[in-house]
Amino acid sequence: MNKLVLPNGLTVIYKQSSSNALAIQAMVKVGSNTEKNGQRGIAHMVEHLVFEGTPKRPNGNDVARAIERVGGEFNAYTSNHRTNYYIKLLGKHGKLAINVIGDILQNALMLQKDFIREREVVCKEIDMFQDDPKSFQWLHLEKMLFVKNAAKYPSCGIKKELMKLSRDDVYKFYKENYHPKNVVIVIVGNLPQWKKLIKEEFGNWKARKPTKRPMVNEPLKKRTLKKKMTKPYENNYMLIGFVAAKRGSKDSYALDVIQAILGKGQSGNLFHELRGKRGLVYDVAVEYGSDLDFGYFVVYASCSKKHAAEVRKVVSLELKKLETCSLTEIKDAKTFLEGDYLMDVEDVQKQAEQLLFWYDIGDEKLFKKYIRNIKAVSAADIKRVVKKYFAYPATIELVGKGK
Repeated sequence: MNKLVLPNGLTVIYKQSSSNALAIQAMVKVGSNTEKNGQRGIAHMVEHLVFEGTPKRPNGNDVARAIERVGGEFNAYTSNHRTNYYIKLLGKHGKLAINVIGDILQNALMLQKDFIREREVVCKEIDMFQDDPKSFQWLHLEKMLFVKNAAKYPSCGIKKELMKLSRDDVYKFYKENYHPKNVVIVIVGNLPQWKKLIKEEFGNWKARKPTKRPMVNEPLKKRTLKKKMTKPYENNYMLIGFVAAKRGSKDSYALDVIQAILGKGQSGNLFHELRGKRGLVYDVAVEYGSDLDFGYFVVYASCSKKHAAEVRKVVSLELKKLETCSLTEIKDAKTFLEGDYLMDVEDVQKQAEQLLFWYDIGDEKLFKKYIRNIKAVSAADIKRVVKKYFAYPATIELVGKGK
């Protein structure tokens, strides 16, 4: 890997790849956790609006067509601590990709007509979350798990606050936060002239003081929390969650191994117990998510109303059994994680995403150290982490109309 820091503060990481594909991903160090009360969703609005035109490419179709006409893929997403933009295309079009991503980061117009339309689009996106059982539950679980950390707010935004925002509010947020010292770019592929192209595109971008990113340590729960809601669904839907370790801590790697033990496809312990042996659920999944200053560990299950209590009991038992899990279970989980991780980053875009994430956590070299850290997890680590984080669950249950 090579790293370049321009005089204006823009950081660029280049990783050579023999792939025909090239990925360019830009991370802007602002997300929903950066937002203040009254502007929840503003980072997400910026993400939408930068695609809607620049002086060089006056409308959204011009921006999209620039990449799609050469068979490329262009997209973005907003999370708690960052907004990521990525382009994936053939390596021979690398100059175009750098020019397009540089254009939208520096020169977005954000016209009033586009603002009005995209605000409606974002509100519809929020409505879709409300319509989906798992997403709807997730919004409520976040509020239960996080009290101090802004992860309690949905990264997509809050409709009531979005509707009070003006175009000028969003444009101001864009100009205040989109500047070189807030941006890191990763290029994965074969682009020998990458330094020259980066300097040409970004060298004159005016530097500003970096945005302060709020970091808040969420305390572990000291009591069990439960919430039931009735919805006109046939099934029951259940989320059982815990505040967990932030990414980068030693505990985070043990939690990755635990996630694999419980939820590695159809051979995970929870799928085996809840569906394979007992037929209590149709769907069950496990997710450990973590970021700069927070983490969560969540079990998801869909079941009938009559089986809900038994499902909760089995989940509790399986979490407890982790304290004495076998060395074979741990070894199999590590092997699964190694295969899953390495196959995932065969894709240049996924590799760029991982490099950016680990850079943001503290060091892009952690990208290569991930498997080593997973292999270092011991049975004692598993036991310690289970006792530390899984004492007091927060449970959300959507009670359907079925039996």
